[in-house]
Amino acid sequence: PFLCEVHDPSKISLDWENTEYRWFSPEDIGGLDTVPGLEEVYERVSRIPFEKEVLRFVQELKNDRESGARQLAYKALLFLAGSVRSSNAARASVLLDDLFHACHEIAGARSSMSMIPTTLELLQRDMRSFSSFDIRGALSEVSLLIKGHVGEMDASLDAAAGWLEKVIVPGSAVLLHSYSSSLIHALPMLKHKGCSLIVTESRPGFEGRATARVAADMGLPVRIVTDACAADELRKADAVLMRVDTIEIDGSVVGKAGSSRIAMAAHALGVKVYFMGEVRKINISGRPADLEEYDRAEVWDDPPAGIDIGNLYFDRTPAGFITGIVLEKGIAEPGRIGEIARSMLAFGGSA
Repeated sequence: PFLCEVHDPSKISLDWENTEYRWFSPEDIGGLDTVPGLEEVYERVSRIPFEKEVLRFVQELKNDRESGARQLAYKALLFLAGSVRSSNAARASVLLDDLFHACHEIAGARSSMSMIPTTLELLQRDMRSFSSFDIRGALSEVSLLIKGHVGEMDASLDAAAGWLEKVIVPGSAVLLHSYSSSLIHALPMLKHKGCSLIVTESRPGFEGRATARVAADMGLPVRIVTDACAADELRKADAVLMRVDTIEIDGSVVGKAGSSRIAMAAHALGVKVYFMGEVRKINISGRPADLEEYDRAEVWDDPPAGIDIGNLYFDRTPAGFITGIVLEKGIAEPGRIGEIARSMLAFGGSA
């Protein structure tokens, strides 16, 4: 058996080995009288195993409560790179069709994290230029392209930390909320500047503890506090630094739950508020990101009847409470995000 595409069914002709032909849906093969093992052979050469693997990966992303937007976008690129290496596509168009299918499914895995769909959209724009390559050329070029996107993501961390360094005053007390690759990447610079840290627990999940642990291991002075105490602790802070999961076109930011309350309190006290982001976290779809809500049992596993429980992991901070959004090409005022979204080429070759 072999798998092929029939572009013009009227040109099918039978020889002495055949009496008739009919079309069947793949799911009907198991109920037919066929050569032995045809159903198993079809599944191996079809896209069914790949689609199952994509669904498994999407579910993995949905269940991941520890990784931030950047880490999950990174995992998505690595998944696609692995898919290219294991592809059995015979033509470039089939390879691209498989990858576009995967990008579409993965893009919707985490509604609060626009870095995933934005990264995949930028990748798809680049992949469309490879449709004329033969399969060997396409496999090689797409692998190099994915590697290039991974490299750009890695470089953006250093670049963003470099811009942040320009606005952090030596010896500052900086309040950090939550955990992210970007925040952790800024810690060496904060240590070099002689800063001390106030770190919130960041409930639910308590990932602030991981931030505090890493900072302490680096030798930074760290004080960890409950989220509820953040507003009072801000009286001792010179700046606030928080993670970004999505940057909306209007300059508002979707981040870890509690971010908006901290930003509002800081604004009232005259403390500067910075969100560590990157261009790939801009929500270029134009549709506001949904705020993800998780298992209510994490808040109260056995509540009395009649009590409604909310367990939002994210909230939205209005642009008016944000001093700047740290990107790899500079610190953008929230009002500039729409302009940047319309001109992504200004921030990198991938767009």
